[in-house]
Amino acid sequence: MIWIGLTGGIGAGKSSLGPTLDAMGWAIIDADELARLAVAPGTLALQKIAELFGPKALTPEGFLNRAYLARLVFTDPKLLAALEKITHQEIALLKQAALKALWEKDPEAKVVYLVPLLFEKAMGSQFQTTVLVEVDPEIQIARLIESRGMDPQDALRRITAQMPLDQKLALADHVIDNNHSLEAAQFQVRQLFGELAKLPHLSLDEILERK
Repeated sequence: MIWIGLTGGIGAGKSSLGPTLDAMGWAIIDADELARLAVAPGTLALQKIAELFGPKALTPEGFLNRAYLARLVFTDPKLLAALEKITHQEIALLKQAALKALWEKDPEAKVVYLVPLLFEKAMGSQFQTTVLVEVDPEIQIARLIESRGMDPQDALRRITAQMPLDQKLALADHVIDNNHSLEAAQFQVRQLFGELAKLPHLSLDEILERK
C-alpha cells in the first residue's frame, strides 16, 4: 500500500482534485467525512461531547450543534483541546478501519488521506510523502465567497486561523499550484501522482505504526 497525505487551506480546492485521483486509481480517505461520521447520532463521541458541554451541544433532533460549540471553543483553547481530544480519538479509529478495509480489498492500493490540518497537527511523519495544494489568500477569499457564500471578513478570519501558507510550503514535500484553472491543477496532479505511484509499498502494520 502507498500512503500519501494531501492538504491545503480552506478553499484551496483539494476536493476538486478527487475525480482526477480516482480516475488514476487512487483511493481517497477524507478526514472531513470521518469527522462527520465520528460525531453522528448514536456515537460514543457525541455522547461524550454532550456530557462535557451540556445538552445545548446537541440540536433538538440529536445532532451535533456545531454553531453552539463553535461559539464556545473559538475563544477558549482549553475547551477546544477537550473537544478535539474526543473527536480525534474517534477519527483515528475510523481512519484505521478505512485503511484496513482498503488493505483487505487490495494490499497494493494507492491511498490518499485528504486532511486539512496536516501540518497544523504535525502529521507529516505519518505519510510516505506530503502534497500541498497551494492557492494565494486573495484567491482563497474569492472562492469562499463564491462557492460557500461566506462573508469576506469571515472568510479572512477562517484563513488566518490556519497556518500561514509560507510555513506550509516549507513543510510540504510536493506542491500543486491551484491559482489558475482546474485543468492546470489536474495536469499537475496527473504528473505528480504518476510519479508517486512508483513509491515502495508498505504493509498495513508499517502504515499504522507511523506517528
